[in-house]
Amino acid sequence: MALVKSGERWFNVMASLSPKYRDILQRIHVTVEELTAPGAPHIIKNYTDHGINHSLRMLDKAMQIKDAAPDIELTSNEYFLLIAGIYLHDIGMFCDVSRFPTIIEKAKEAGAKFTVKFTAKSANNYSYQEQYQIRENHHYIGYAWIYYAFHTGQTSLGSPIRQIPGSLLESLVLICKFHSKLPIDECIEKSFTGERVRLIAAIVRMADEMDIGAERIIDSMVENYRFPPESSLYWHMHKQSDIFIHDRAIFYRIRINKKDEKYKDYLVNTFIENGFRQKNKKVLNILYDYGFKLHVHDNSGVSICDFAHPLPPEITDYLDTKLDTKLEVRKKYFITHFSKIEKKRKRNYK
Repeated sequence: MALVKSGERWFNVMASLSPKYRDILQRIHVTVEELTAPGAPHIIKNYTDHGINHSLRMLDKAMQIKDAAPDIELTSNEYFLLIAGIYLHDIGMFCDVSRFPTIIEKAKEAGAKFTVKFTAKSANNYSYQEQYQIRENHHYIGYAWIYYAFHTGQTSLGSPIRQIPGSLLESLVLICKFHSKLPIDECIEKSFTGERVRLIAAIVRMADEMDIGAERIIDSMVENYRFPPESSLYWHMHKQSDIFIHDRAIFYRIRINKKDEKYKDYLVNTFIENGFRQKNKKVLNILYDYGFKLHVHDNSGVSICDFAHPLPPEITDYLDTKLDTKLEVRKKYFITHFSKIEKKRKRNYK
């Protein structure tokens, strides 16, 4: 029911916008849908869903976040920026940068750091290192692609982007740029025309972070293909995760089988504490300052579930090496620590 209600409310939000804004958003939707379609060339392979369905789930999460501050109203321009930002935030993942070197140069101007030269001869042939560089800088690439589309009219983004008023486009590129990795508090607070850019960027970022779950995973890929163990771990954790907002509290739970209980503390620290709570602390603080009193509930964590599948051997082997590494670090710490105490004791004794 929550999804239906959110869908109905987004329909009402769209209906409240001007015909021009609705037309632009519809054209952006179609463009992103075509760029990210299963049959389209994919620059980034073996990664969680960043296509149109990801954006649609983010719209639902954004409405849940909005419900945390029912008295805070967004203007029509802010709703437009929110929806457009959700559609376009990951567009950099789908940019054939070898074909458009101008976009790469603009991304560098914005702050992107590339340690490889892009030499792919086709959109389906980027090396693992090239794909990694695109993923790590996709927020800059998306920023640069929108800039390029506006100034040249080229690529499928050219037509809808050129319809957006310049004052809003200035804000939109910042929302896309600050949706990931960059310190969110460095985003401008307000645009010249009064839109709360930092707030919208924070909602987009939090909605993105909350799209955790089996919907982002393609089961056949997990079951039939091999991936680096750290990637497989994240895929399996997505598949066994639940996240929702209730009474302004974010509940995030990962389900694991009893057989994998020894990894519980590691998974809590990696995914819940460091990977979510600490990672999103600044974003939640900004939302709080604007009246969105959200917090990560203390009941969030990793729980034993009879209906969770045991982790496959390649992942448990990987986790065992992580636990062994942590144990060695602790041993070295205690040896060094007590060695210093002993030396100090001997000096004092003399």
